[in-house]
Amino acid sequence: PPLFLALILGALLLARLPLLCYAQFNPDEAWTLSAAMRVQADPIAYRSFDPSTSGPLNIYVQSIPAWFGLPLTYISSRLIGITLVFGTLAFLWFTYRRFLTERLAGLALMPTYCFYLFAWDSDFVHCSSEHVAVFLGAVAVYLLARDFQSGSSTSLFRTGALGALA
Repeated sequence: PPLFLALILGALLLARLPLLCYAQFNPDEAWTLSAAMRVQADPIAYRSFDPSTSGPLNIYVQSIPAWFGLPLTYISSRLIGITLVFGTLAFLWFTYRRFLTERLAGLALMPTYCFYLFAWDSDFVHCSSEHVAVFLGAVAVYLLARDFQSGSSTSLFRTGALGALA
């Protein structure tokens, strides 16, 4: 499993490497980055920045490099997008592994993986608000599959928490 995940990440990074420095301006990406730059001064959403329909979670995720003293640039935004895509693929694979063999789980992951691997449109390569939502959805599906497989009757609270997460 670690080798499979490393190969998935490596191929994803290799496919997106030319797009890290892609010079095409995307207004959504610029708006999200400008809001993330204001998080350092005041982290309260709707007072310091307006997340609009994206929601504050997306802005907070974009501001993670600034927490470590790194600059917020288009490259950092796209690296965060790659990380979220990798997390989505990893949690989907973990979910598939709960119900299928490892080979079948890898095969079931391939359509989603190929979509992310060969997506070159600027709306798919920058860290959009959909990356965060799809990642959280994949985490919720994995946790629901884990609870379903455990078969415990005390998982009502956890299932409610997963519904709130989704």
